[in-house]
Amino acid sequence: MHRKNRGDSMHLFETAGDLRIQFSRTGIICNSRSGDRIVRRKTDFDRLHHRDDREEPVYSKLPHAGTSRQGRQRPDLSCSALLYCRLFLMLVLSLPGVADTQSIRSAQTAYEEGRFTDAARAGEILGTSEGYALAAASLTIHAYHIAGDDEKEALLRHAVELARKAVHANSDNADAHLQLARAVGRYAQVVSPFLVAGRGYAEQVHESTEKALQIDPDMVSAHLSLGRWHAELISAMGPLMARMIYRARARDAIAAFERALELAPRAKAVPLEYALALLALDEKGNHARVHDLLVRTVRIPARNAYEQILHDMAVKYLEALALSGG
Repeated sequence: MHRKNRGDSMHLFETAGDLRIQFSRTGIICNSRSGDRIVRRKTDFDRLHHRDDREEPVYSKLPHAGTSRQGRQRPDLSCSALLYCRLFLMLVLSLPGVADTQSIRSAQTAYEEGRFTDAARAGEILGTSEGYALAAASLTIHAYHIAGDDEKEALLRHAVELARKAVHANSDNADAHLQLARAVGRYAQVVSPFLVAGRGYAEQVHESTEKALQIDPDMVSAHLSLGRWHAELISAMGPLMARMIYRARARDAIAAFERALELAPRAKAVPLEYALALLALDEKGNHARVHDLLVRTVRIPARNAYEQILHDMAVKYLEALALSGG
């Protein structure tokens, strides 16, 4: 039986045996009808991996085994109550929604800690659009920034496959389209130019980026992707050919980066991506602006492992700029 008290957000479950389980804002309470009481407080869940011996124990003190409140011999119910409670919690945590939440959080934690291949595996196993997108993002970062040259192509090819699965699972997921653009773009950068020619990679990157912006016009990373697309094509082909074939323009690149900077002035990736694009467009003419953007990047604290990679990149570019006379 299940009852909910709306006033104090208390959920009550009565099992077929001797146990009543209550869920409230403060935690979980298991009561046996014989008087045994087991408490699992919310704060104890929060301290699961950060134990503090000064805090009260996870479970409140149980009565002595075999003794009731009146002193009569009773069956030992404390162990059975604890077992019921544990089994019930395992049942709750095995529900699809709870399991999915736990899995995506695990993948996100691996990503933030820099365990990108672990994050990719966890996201892929999850089998959802969100999971595939995170897996693609993680694998793209690992392949481009960490993996050896002989591994990059295969890893990025798999990242593209994961991103396509993310789009297929949910075409309204803006991040899925963005990760597809990123994975395809990075793949095109590392494979042979003979393989890139005629494959339509530039069009795929632009199409996926535009789709992400259609779904979420304020998506900062999509604006960065768009700005990078314009800048890299101009750098590779020259302004005239890039404009004639792909309609890539320097002013559109600048506009995309300025919009990203407006939306997320404290995001570490924004000034770094902007600086690298300006270097690609006109290294000498943009020297001062590039220096300011790189300094800005370094001053923003890194919040996770990927941002630490970006931080180290900014430091190296600053050093190179100083050696070149900037």
